[in-house]
This record gives sequence, C-alpha cells and structure tokens, in this order.
Amino acid sequence: MLEGRSIYLIDGTTMALAPEEELEIAFPPASNQHGKGVWPIALLTVFHELSSGCATLPEVGPMYGPHAVSETQLARQGIGKLPAQSVVMADSGFEFLSRLRSGAIWSRLFCFE
Repeated sequence: MLEGRSIYLIDGTTMALAPEEELEIAFPPASNQHGKGVWPIALLTVFHELSSGCATLPEVGPMYGPHAVSETQLARQGIGKLPAQSVVMADSGFEFLSRLRSGAIWSRLFCFE
C-alpha cells in the first residue's frame, strides 16, 4: 500500500494453446511465408496486486487474425476493473495509459520503469 492505495503491476504475455479446431477459430495461429502455424496464440494482460501477489483474472484476446487485439486494448479493459485511486506500475510499453483522460483510467496513478 502507498498512502492507502493498492499497487498493481501490469504485464502482458502470449500463450500457445492446444491445436484444437475451436481454439484455432477463437485464437488463430501465427502465419508467415511458409503458411499457417500449428498453435493457436492467446494474448493476455494481467495485473498483480503487489502486497499480496494476487493476480486479477487476465484480459484475454487473440494475438492474430481478423479479431486480433493489442496489449493496449487489453490493458484498458483491465484498468477499469481496478479500485479507484490504485497505483499502476508498468514498463514503458504501457506509458500510453498515463495520457488517457477517461474517468475509469484517470483516477489511477501510473509509474513506469
């Protein structure tokens, strides 16, 4: 806690999923000049409460395909679920958050490494 505020760390990652048809539809595999990959890929953004280490439920979306999302989109979704007046610590890839002016995001304090 920092002056009564909860501190959250944020980061994103990818996860290779089982090569099942349903997962390939929801989370298309990467592709390149040699064709489509085998593994469906999910993009996740997670917030961890610093004092307990407890993770929030991740924000999840497809990394590739027509409905691909970015860490930015997933972070925006997750920020709105944090308690007001929280402190969010992130790497510089998330610095865009400090420039947003929406009420759900503006009531948080941001620190970047």
